[in-house]
Amino acid sequence: MPKTLNVTDNEDLKSRVEDVEIYGGVEWVLLCKASSESQGWMKSTKAMLIDETGCLVQVTTQQKNPDGSYSLAEAVTFVPGVEIGQCADGTPCLFAMDNMGNADDEDDEDEDDEDEDDEDDDDK
Repeated sequence: MPKTLNVTDNEDLKSRVEDVEIYGGVEWVLLCKASSESQGWMKSTKAMLIDETGCLVQVTTQQKNPDGSYSLAEAVTFVPGVEIGQCADGTPCLFAMDNMGNADDEDDEDEDDEDEDDEDDDDK
């Protein structure tokens, strides 16, 4: 049976693979994926938000070997200060948290402190 390489989400997987079992939620969001059944390869990039501090990003590559087996390579890294949003075309992508309106309040507090300092100067 050929391996299904072009699945994009859990519902798609359930409709294509009769005996699939899925555990856990949908924490990992598929950012992009490319595959070729005829050439036997697949590449994907997924992200998972970690407590509003950044995202884990995972890249996966599968390649069909000449003997019909598959080789798999994965890498995971933490990217601080980003979160998952939607690109203009509606697909998920990563954005800097401050560009999404979720910057830390510390910057706002610093600006408030400066305003208070200016007010103190006016009183002198």
